Amino acid sequence: MKSDLNDPDFEIGFCGDPFWDNFQPLYNRTSGLPILTECFQHTVLIAIPCFFFWLLLPILFTQLKLSRQEPLPWTTIQSMKWLVLTLLIIDRAFVLVLSIFNKFWLKNPVPTVNLVYPIVQTATFAMLSFMKNECRRRGIRSSGVLFCTWLLFAFFGAPEFYTWIVIGSSKELVAETDFFKYLSYLVYYPLVLIQLFLMCFADPLTLFKDDQNKKDPYATASFLNRQFFWWFSPMVSLGFKRPLMIDDVYDVDEELKPDYLQKIWKEEWDVEMKRFRQEMATYVSHEKLDADIEERNKTDEKTLLLQSTSKSYGGTRNGEMKEIKEKAKKDPNSPKQPSIVWCLWRLFKWELIAATALKLISDLMQFLNPLLLNLLITFTEDQSAPWYEGLVYAFGLGLSNLVRSQLMNQYFTEMFRVGQQFQAVLTTAVYEKTLCLSNTARREKTVGEIVNLMAIDVERFKSIAPQLQQYWSSPMTIILCLLFLTQTVGWAALMGVIIMALVIPVNFWVSFKCREWQVEQLRLKDQRIKMTNEVLNGIKVVKLYAWEPAMEKAIDKIREKEMKLVQRASTLQNTCDIFNVSQPFFVAAATFATYTLTDPSHILTPQIAFVSLTLFNSLRGPLMMAADLISQTVQAIVSNKRLKDFLIAEELNETSVDRQLNSEFYEKSLQAQQITWTWDRSLQPALRDIDIEVPSGKLIAVVGTVGAGKSSLLSGVLGEMEKLRGYVGVRGTVAYVSQQPWIQNLTLRDNILMGKDFNKLIYDMVVEACALKPDLELLPAGDSTEIGEKGINLSGGQKARVALARAVYQDRDIILLDDPLSAVDAHVAKHIFDQVIGPNGVLKSKTRVLVTHGLSFLKEADIIAIVKDNTIAYVDTYANLMENPETERYLQEAEIEKKEEEESEIEESSDEESQEKKDSSDAESEIEKKSTFSKASTKLSKKSRRSSAKRSQAPIRTLPQEADSKLIVTEKAETGRVKPQVYMNYFKAMGLITHMLPLFIFIFLWMGFSASRSLWLSAWSDSNLVPGQDPLSLGARLGIFTALGFLEIFSLFVSFYCLLMGGIKASLQLHTPLLHNVLRSPLSFFDVTPLGRILNRLGKDIEVIDLRLPGTFRFVVISAVNVIQVVILITIALPLFMIVAIPVFVIYFLLLRYIITCSRQLQRLASITRSPIYSHFGESIQGASTIRAFGWTDNFIEMSKQKLEVYIRCSYFTMIAQRWFSVRLELLGNVIILGAALLAIVAKNWGLTTAGMSGLAVSYSLNVTFMMSMFVRYIGDLESNVVSVERVKEYTENQSEANWEGEKELPRIWPDKGDIQFKKVRARYRPGLDLVLRDLSAHISPGEKVGIVGRTGAGKSSMALVLFRIVEPCGGVIQLDGIDIQSLGLHDLRKNITIIPQDPVLFSGTLRFNLDPTEDHSDAELWAALEHAHLKNFIEMLPSRLDHQIDEGGENISVGQRQLVCLTRALLRKSKVLVLDEATAAVDVHTDALIQSTIRREFAAATILTIAHRLNTIMDYDKIMVMKSGEVAEMGSPQQLLQNKESVFYNMAQSAGLV
Repeated sequence: MKSDLNDPDFEIGFCGDPFWDNFQPLYNRTSGLPILTECFQHTVLIAIPCFFFWLLLPILFTQLKLSRQEPLPWTTIQSMKWLVLTLLIIDRAFVLVLSIFNKFWLKNPVPTVNLVYPIVQTATFAMLSFMKNECRRRGIRSSGVLFCTWLLFAFFGAPEFYTWIVIGSSKELVAETDFFKYLSYLVYYPLVLIQLFLMCFADPLTLFKDDQNKKDPYATASFLNRQFFWWFSPMVSLGFKRPLMIDDVYDVDEELKPDYLQKIWKEEWDVEMKRFRQEMATYVSHEKLDADIEERNKTDEKTLLLQSTSKSYGGTRNGEMKEIKEKAKKDPNSPKQPSIVWCLWRLFKWELIAATALKLISDLMQFLNPLLLNLLITFTEDQSAPWYEGLVYAFGLGLSNLVRSQLMNQYFTEMFRVGQQFQAVLTTAVYEKTLCLSNTARREKTVGEIVNLMAIDVERFKSIAPQLQQYWSSPMTIILCLLFLTQTVGWAALMGVIIMALVIPVNFWVSFKCREWQVEQLRLKDQRIKMTNEVLNGIKVVKLYAWEPAMEKAIDKIREKEMKLVQRASTLQNTCDIFNVSQPFFVAAATFATYTLTDPSHILTPQIAFVSLTLFNSLRGPLMMAADLISQTVQAIVSNKRLKDFLIAEELNETSVDRQLNSEFYEKSLQAQQITWTWDRSLQPALRDIDIEVPSGKLIAVVGTVGAGKSSLLSGVLGEMEKLRGYVGVRGTVAYVSQQPWIQNLTLRDNILMGKDFNKLIYDMVVEACALKPDLELLPAGDSTEIGEKGINLSGGQKARVALARAVYQDRDIILLDDPLSAVDAHVAKHIFDQVIGPNGVLKSKTRVLVTHGLSFLKEADIIAIVKDNTIAYVDTYANLMENPETERYLQEAEIEKKEEEESEIEESSDEESQEKKDSSDAESEIEKKSTFSKASTKLSKKSRRSSAKRSQAPIRTLPQEADSKLIVTEKAETGRVKPQVYMNYFKAMGLITHMLPLFIFIFLWMGFSASRSLWLSAWSDSNLVPGQDPLSLGARLGIFTALGFLEIFSLFVSFYCLLMGGIKASLQLHTPLLHNVLRSPLSFFDVTPLGRILNRLGKDIEVIDLRLPGTFRFVVISAVNVIQVVILITIALPLFMIVAIPVFVIYFLLLRYIITCSRQLQRLASITRSPIYSHFGESIQGASTIRAFGWTDNFIEMSKQKLEVYIRCSYFTMIAQRWFSVRLELLGNVIILGAALLAIVAKNWGLTTAGMSGLAVSYSLNVTFMMSMFVRYIGDLESNVVSVERVKEYTENQSEANWEGEKELPRIWPDKGDIQFKKVRARYRPGLDLVLRDLSAHISPGEKVGIVGRTGAGKSSMALVLFRIVEPCGGVIQLDGIDIQSLGLHDLRKNITIIPQDPVLFSGTLRFNLDPTEDHSDAELWAALEHAHLKNFIEMLPSRLDHQIDEGGENISVGQRQLVCLTRALLRKSKVLVLDEATAAVDVHTDALIQSTIRREFAAATILTIAHRLNTIMDYDKIMVMKSGEVAEMGSPQQLLQNKESVFYNMAQSAGLV
């Protein structure tokens, strides 16, 4: 190429003058700056911007094609840009015409280049005009390609403009110059500058007004604005002035919104799943698998599919798929599972490719540093070199690093954005999958495990996104470094290659080993979160039984195992990190030793030493990142597998139930023929051979004993169970009331409406019919009162009635009711049945399937189904079943109760009837117009109307939500900087003396040894400038250099080890008190705090403290120490550097102070907005069956996306805040580089330094930008992560309940009598709320059996809670055997009295653990208690018996059996005081009788307090206590109270048909 450039024909024929002057782009002149040759100006300087534009033109075309924006209007700025472009085209055309005129008309010699370059420029400007118009038409307001093109035209046009200015300033030269050519360029270059200035501004969206979008300023920002993040400055300013609120945070663009991302993900994932299912179907047809299936089918004839041409008989594929997947896991020929990574690549490939281009250019540009440094050091050694040459090298270093830092910032922005998209996509996918999991898959995944998928595994995809390019970037950088080293030191660089090659297999081994431990650690984490979640869900029972220490011990045991694995993996990883970080030294030592020892002529000069040092430092970055990358990759691989297994898990088969939403053309609402259902293929069928038809508009009652399969029948109809065979059809829309009502953390009204439009008349009617109106009067804000998670501030009866009201208000064709009446009092149950469910209720025209234990309602049912031994034994009318001796015993009680009820209805007032009829006529006529179920409401029985006439006159209390009625407290967001105390808390948890002090000592020793090694290298290289003048031998130089390096490594190793062990200690020290204090928090804390918020602390925040905070702190310390080291070394080498350093660092700290408040607050907002995602997620998992039954799946997915979008806004702009600071910080870093280079030139001219010291200063200044950006990145991460410590400490320091153990010493056996006295006891659930007990006074003698009755809200359960001090009394005294219970420790009290609560709470684990978590009882005692509780036979049939695994929440046994387990717990204690809190509400009458007889026998000498709905169970008690408004309204024996016909108890007994 050199010969071509110097060819005479080329010079004269094409350019007319030399292309280079002696092959140098610079040539000396007597004064001023050098002038480039005209040939160079018109070829290279013209070609670069033109070539750049044409090269990137396809990218711009692609951008235009993908744009979905509206066209932009013609505006003033658009017109100005077009005018300038037109003038430029005219100017270049004029230059072309001028050259043609001179050559062909005047016959003057004109170089060819003067004809070519105007043509190229004119064509480029014409295409620029066309593309500018296309950008306007496609709505692109500011193009990066166009802006960069004009920037290059301005930059590369400056030398020629300078040339013309020089010519114009000389009269002699002007006279020799073509005036028109001179004039044309003086017009051309200002026009280019004007166009560049105009391109700095984005084109407006509107013509007449400012279109600045305050909620999304990024959309209106220009390309230059986006590069420097000026559009984000208003938020930084606002955050500096005051704490940011969520409403202050900008909106994200469409491509970051979950709604958009979900759609594109679904398209890609569905393709993968379709392919997988097709391949799996082919795999199933394989002969070997066919044989297995046939063999299985032969052994179980009942599972053969029934064939039918008219109806969709057939089993689901889900169970078969489970068996197939188990075989497929072991078969290498099995179908390839869908790939999450591949789908993400297809979705975001263009973003990743763009980031790859940015990273590639940036990585290549870093190798300009050693080249320019080499030239600069050579310049400092050459005393005759012109000063401007040094300036070129200095500004070249500054400019190249400026461009590189801008590219890196855009790269990180793009990759962080992709990470945010990963998180949004996968979070939505996990949520969506959760709502369609089959029961089999759901049983394999606990709530805690599923929440962990979203909280931890998805987060890891987000975290690794910015590191993805390191997989190719790090190896490429290492290879290029070694190639440049080879050019510098020759083959001595091979020693470095060998050392690095030896480390590679070690890294791989470490990564695989850490992955193995990571899998186990995540399994333990899931187990811990699952256990914690269950304990928090059952916290009321845990406190009632004083089981907190036992549960804490169980969780801590898992935690210790988890932390041992973390310690093992971290130790191995840290050791590997030391080798990775130390590799540059090993490579340098080996390279220098080989270079200097192999040949005496090889002298270590400053050029060789510091160019090599720069290259070694370039190795440090990728090697340090490699350590982190390996760790993150291991975690991401594990998370990828867990997410993939979850996303391909079995789903509910929507075709298992034949659903027809329009019921008009069907006489039967429900049809089931030869149905066999199971919860899991591996288990026995839960229901078999079910045949039943339910006519439209009829009421069918389903009865049976505990565990017979009544609830399973409803689940099967809903499609929740796995169908083995048969046909089931549902005709119409469905509403479902589960046995354990699902209540959301919303207002009571919202729990009923569930998004349906509010109709006051219908709403009031539903509330009245469901007996909720009196409850609304008691609630602080009526139906606007916020309800806690799972309805924690509602009683069981209230929850049941809210769920029923929801089902009624939704106006569905089919209503499935799973025993809603068992949770309410007898008279309330009668009211609800008469006004809602019964033949005259508001649901009269609907099809109702009622599972019930209330046999008194059976006579009103059109059809009765008796479930026995997992099948429907009888289906008939009440009259026919009464004639069957086998079914008569189920119905005799109903006959008696019904007869008595009818007798009690005779006493009615005709006056009330006529008045009620008048009052209700107007409302009914309005309801008829607006409600599809108005016909039922207008035909309410006269009896039902009369009973509610007075109550209906008062309006429903619907107050606006008030501050004091809000239950769930808004999560606290700390403002301002993270307090130093938070850091101190973490350091104290680590151990100030044992770990923190040694850490900092050895970190600073490491810095000292590292700096000493660099200074030694500088002195070594300077001593070789004059051969033979070095006073020390080569061996001494090399030996000291190596010794300092090894001391450096040792110091770093000790500091890393101190940090590791301190981090492990801190994790344990922070988790243990957090868990302990949460368990010690009063129950009121759980009323106002969502469990998702607590789990966020115990899950996500603890995970940050375990794994991320120690690593982040390590990088912060290393980068901070490195920056200090660099400043010290540069100052030693160039003392004048302090002139630059002081203002730069002052500006740096001012900027840090300015941005940190905004960044910190955004991070806190991100933490706060993350909790509602998990809370909503947890609620959705708990209510998945209800959500699916009502068809609300899409609504809940939309709600999840809305909550996720709020979090993404806060999280994304937290990253933008870091980028905003990083851009400005790296500008300061580039000032340091430029300052060091310029000072090296000045010091050289003044003789203030040596070449070695100049090389040392400049080479280390090149690290400043990397280290400062690294410091900013990790200081931001540290600020973000240390917030977890702040949040954990917040809950560690919450107010706790009284001490568990009291100072007062109790008798060995206490209580020994059971004497209870309430003396003017007052209590409220929380400060500021109304009293729930008002001067309650009562005396219960030893051994008395007292039944406590009263309607909901009377204070029955509150009395029990006060007795157990779950709610502390705010007045009065409670004495138990003469001892004031408030003088005792909580566990002293709770361990010595017993309660069987209303909600039967079980934990996942063995049955033995559920019965006796404290391990106080022998197996013999357990079996004896099970026998008394009538559970022995059931347990003996289980394969593992006492070690039988109970699923989360006890879902694998019936609710009735769970209640019997609670009875067994009580029998094991046999205390002198027993409280039954509606304990038999969920069991059938027969089982209730068995429980009552057991209690009477086993607790014959005990004092028993029974809160009862079924009055017949307490009629033989010694006393009845009637509660009303928190007071004892009546108390006496049942006989005494019944004698007074005016008494409240008499009216209740009459309503229940007992008198």
